[in-house]
Amino acid sequence: MGRVSKRNKQRKDAWNMSMEAQRIKKSMLSLTLQMLQYTSSHHPPPPPSPLPHLTQNKDKEMEKKRPYYS
Repeated sequence: MGRVSKRNKQRKDAWNMSMEAQRIKKSMLSLTLQMLQYTSSHHPPPPPSPLPHLTQNKDKEMEKKRPYYS
């Protein structure tokens, strides 16, 4: 058997660790994508917010209905 130098062993270990980190990152990414697809398919979208000019009109109507006190 050939001897492996300390430097080569460290290089090999670092490469193996980086491959493991990439594998974990990919599996986490696929899990988050699956979770996003699940939540988006099982929850209805939020109702659209009212347009700004419509809310301003409502405010004006409310002011008209209030009695004016001097």
